[in-house]
Amino acid sequence: MNKTSLITVETNQYSVPCSYVGQAVWAKIFVDRVIVVAQNQVIAEHPRSYERNQMITHLDHYLEAFIKKPRAIRDAHAFQSSDIPDVFRRFHRKMREQEGAAGDRKFIRLLLFIGKSVWKH
Repeated sequence: MNKTSLITVETNQYSVPCSYVGQAVWAKIFVDRVIVVAQNQVIAEHPRSYERNQMITHLDHYLEAFIKKPRAIRDAHAFQSSDIPDVFRRFHRKMREQEGAAGDRKFIRLLLFIGKSVWKH
């Protein structure tokens, strides 16, 4: 896995939780999904993409890193995903306009508090 918390399966990249960067992981590839395993535990699951050179990410895989580098959320691929309701992006933009980097940190804490079930389908 690379330092951006992505693994490559065929020509596509799939995210895994940041805490696994540098560790050995393996992927189980099914017709409809990709499951990533580390230390005999499922750490990520994604719908399989048959397109080429795609990046498939989950926001919750990056929240731990965003706590340390809150401004990174602004341009993060996982935050631009269509899985994230637009109201979240608008709310984040408003927090950032009002409070700058402190708004980024507060927004990330809010995401951690409410949990991934809100933005995943």
